Amino acid sequence: MKKICMLCLVTILILANSCIAWADIGLIGISTDNINLGEDFVNKEFSRKITFHNNGSAYRKVTIEVDYNDLDLKVDSTNFTLRSNETKEITLTGHFPEYNGSFSATLTVKDDLNYTNDQVIFITGYAKPKDSGGTMLPAPKNIKVMISVPPTVGFISWDAVPKAEGYKVCLPKPADKCITTNETNVSFQPYLQWYLDGKFTFTVVAKDKNGKYGHKATYTYTY
Repeated sequence: MKKICMLCLVTILILANSCIAWADIGLIGISTDNINLGEDFVNKEFSRKITFHNNGSAYRKVTIEVDYNDLDLKVDSTNFTLRSNETKEITLTGHFPEYNGSFSATLTVKDDLNYTNDQVIFITGYAKPKDSGGTMLPAPKNIKVMISVPPTVGFISWDAVPKAEGYKVCLPKPADKCITTNETNVSFQPYLQWYLDGKFTFTVVAKDKNGKYGHKATYTYTY
């Protein structure tokens, strides 16, 4: 009878230890599984925080692997130990790729008590050319107006703007008339009748390869 009781007690202890072990091999907590960096310029540096938490009672040895490194990804701690109920924050750094367009990368998180079920953190974003947003083209310079005598021909000219793909000239009459061109001059002969009785003000602006207009140049001419 005593042998039977001892056998039952040992069995209970084994089962109890087994339950504790199974309770410890659940996934560690991670603050995010998807880091969306949004849209920014090529080669732009970034930094993000990631938090890890051990919900179990056993120590966890955690390893972080960078699976794709076109972003020059780095973490300040690739191997660390999490004690029971311990939280650790690490810093992820890198930069947007040199090419423009969508990109993705991954971090693989492994721990020694859950080696058959790794966790993956996805990193996504979009890199755009440096000249496609933040830097506007400068205003055109050296603007000149030429009206023939008698007034049958009228031209507006300006110096070329570096990286400009086109220009727009806006006249106040008739009804804010705008003329687009790929040259550094335009003819406003059809509208001369509105500009022979004094002075008038107009604007010239350059357009980049993405269709974005830069800073305007405002010019006043007295006839």
